Amino acid sequence: RLQGGLARRLRRGLAHFVRRSRALLRQGRELWEVKNVFVTDGSSFTSSGCVNPTVTMMALTARACAYIAEQLRTSNL
Repeated sequence: RLQGGLARRLRRGLAHFVRRSRALLRQGRELWEVKNVFVTDGSSFTSSGCVNPTVTMMALTARACAYIAEQLRTSNL
C-alpha cells in the first residue's frame, strides 16, 4: 500500500531567460555554463501548475532535440 507523499515531482530550480545574468539556461534549453548539457525536465519550471506537466516536458524535449539536430547540421555543436 502506498503512502501519500512518496511520489514527488521535482520542479523549479533552473530558470530559463534570454539574458545570462538572470538564468541558468539559454535558448534551446542548454546550460549557460556547461556547453552541450541540455535540461528538458521540470527543473526549469519556475512554478508548479495544477496539472500533470509530462506532456509539456515531452514538448520541451522534442524542441531541444530539434535545436540540437539543427546545431549539429550547421556544425555549431
